[in-house]
Amino acid sequence: MPVNLAAVERLEGVLRTELAGTHLRVFTTRSQRVLAALCGPRPVLDTPIVSTKVTPITLETVFIELTGKELRD
Repeated sequence: MPVNLAAVERLEGVLRTELAGTHLRVFTTRSQRVLAALCGPRPVLDTPIVSTKVTPITLETVFIELTGKELRD
């Protein structure tokens, strides 16, 4: 079943989405609100969610996102 990315992207606080196979990555400034919309009693997605992971932004993740390279010691 295809994922309705437009519905996710319209949620308040969603900056962008990435779909890779069965994984949906959502970049947001409002993780609690977006998770509630995705997993709540009236979910935005028609596809069941098996698991979620919230990763806080760090300087390292920003560096990797901008450069595509890992930091070295």
